Amino acid sequence: MTCQFSPSGKYVAAGGFDSVCSIYGVPLLDYDKSVTQTPVPASRRGSGKRFARFSLQRKASSLFHPSGLRASIGGSIPVDFKDTGKEKWLELVEHNSYVSAVRYVDESKLITGSGDATSILWDLEKRSPINKFQGHKMDVMSISVSREKSCFVSGSSDARCMLWDYRIKGNCVMSFVGHESDVNAVEFFKDGMAFASASDDSTCRFMDTRTFRQMQKYSDDATSCGVTSLSFSHSGKHLFAGYDNHSCLVWDTVYGKVSQRLQGHKDREAVWEYIQVVMLFAPEVGTPP
Repeated sequence: MTCQFSPSGKYVAAGGFDSVCSIYGVPLLDYDKSVTQTPVPASRRGSGKRFARFSLQRKASSLFHPSGLRASIGGSIPVDFKDTGKEKWLELVEHNSYVSAVRYVDESKLITGSGDATSILWDLEKRSPINKFQGHKMDVMSISVSREKSCFVSGSSDARCMLWDYRIKGNCVMSFVGHESDVNAVEFFKDGMAFASASDDSTCRFMDTRTFRQMQKYSDDATSCGVTSLSFSHSGKHLFAGYDNHSCLVWDTVYGKVSQRLQGHKDREAVWEYIQVVMLFAPEVGTPP
């Protein structure tokens, strides 16, 4: 269901329906044979047209290696790991339901979110939980860690986003309401002082963690399906959002207007992959990087 490389790129953590977060060492082999990439002509950057396609097997969630050269697939880890016989480095067992989100804090700590409505901060060296965060009433669907690495935000099926300081054991710092259905994705803004959320209510919202209020709402009358994923551009000027109708809308973060509509996918699974491709090759859409 979910996966992420460690900051160094030496390990990849993945969670799924087995309620376990498994961490694998990344083999120092050329396992990119399952990924085919087409170079991006400079003339096509920002055109809104498809300029690269990655052929990934059994994908549920995809994420680029820190080097930008590799991709991993949630739920099964990179496909070639099985072929190399690479053993798991460790397994983190504590959740009572599926693991829906995995995010590294640093090389020795990571946070998991689960369908049991909890999030857990793990000490990877001791292979044990440091703190369990309880407060959501339903499944935790997504997690994002702030750039300052002192807090994280979680999105849940209870239609709320909750801000946590993982240095403190106890209740959340603040609960953000406004969405009318499941929150499928959350991501911190580049300065770490705000975050965006995506929901099945067809909207994305921009929340400020200093004033504890909603600063912007992104909704389109022509789009009435759920938002499954989102990602900020490198400067934060644009917000990329993937929808259940297989499209990706590019929003102006400040003005809340649609900058571009990206079409071409035929299934929901591919939307997040496309957003990652856009972020890798086109930091800004229609503007200089």
